[in-house]
Amino acid sequence: MRKVNLRWSCAALGVALALGTALPAAADETTTVSGKAFIDVTDYNLKNDGVDSANNGFGIDVKRFYLGVTHVFDDTWSANITTDFNYVGNDGETQLFIKKAYVQAKLSDAFVGRIGSADLPWVPYVEDLYGYRYVENVLVDRLKFGTSADWGLHAGGKAGDGMFNYAASIVNGAGYKNPTRSNSMDFEGRIGFVPVKGLTVAVGGYSGKLGKDIKNGTVPTHHTANRLDAIAAYVNGGLRLGAALRRPEQSHRVRVLVAALRRRHLREIDPPGGVRGERRGRGP
Repeated sequence: MRKVNLRWSCAALGVALALGTALPAAADETTTVSGKAFIDVTDYNLKNDGVDSANNGFGIDVKRFYLGVTHVFDDTWSANITTDFNYVGNDGETQLFIKKAYVQAKLSDAFVGRIGSADLPWVPYVEDLYGYRYVENVLVDRLKFGTSADWGLHAGGKAGDGMFNYAASIVNGAGYKNPTRSNSMDFEGRIGFVPVKGLTVAVGGYSGKLGKDIKNGTVPTHHTANRLDAIAAYVNGGLRLGAALRRPEQSHRVRVLVAALRRRHLREIDPPGGVRGERRGRGP
């Protein structure tokens, strides 16, 4: 069965390529090549417990470099592919991978659908309000409670002359660097409100297994990662003010803690080899 599906996929791809090369491009089709780099020239002089850090020195630091190609077929259909380049200190070498690769259908300003690896509802939204991604990524991304893109189905839009906006994604959950599938898909969503120009209030959330619920996996995933986000921000030219709330719920850690406290309580009530009710090793 798997071989048959592979042949049909290859055949469909071949037909698509043949049609793409045989049909002339429409007059309104456009292709845009874009790039963005986060580069700084810095002099590090750091000490850890009085010892100079191995990262000390003067040089150029390339945190991120994005190269993207967007092709617009018509007013509805378009496609994008964006590569991401960064340096991994543990490997001592640079890495190049796909961050975004999607096909988009814009039916109206109120509904834009994407399939593939695309921006998630929360992190890119906050980055636009934050405005200093080139200095450091936002809190949710930096602490690894969320990521900026993932593989799946995405929808978003705005209404009321931009006063209301929303975004929702059903994704694999492991992030854009890992497009593997699992037994379930995760959900992330956001609702935003712009009552006056420059002021934004938004809430969002995430729920899922983070791509770890793998069939026949060695580590069972009994719990779900949940995250609640909220932000209020005001942006006017160079002035940026804001406050953000992040509430990750890690039920597995709570349950482990409760179980540990319960075991400790039982040991104190009935210690092995001791008198029932005796508390050993503790003061009065």
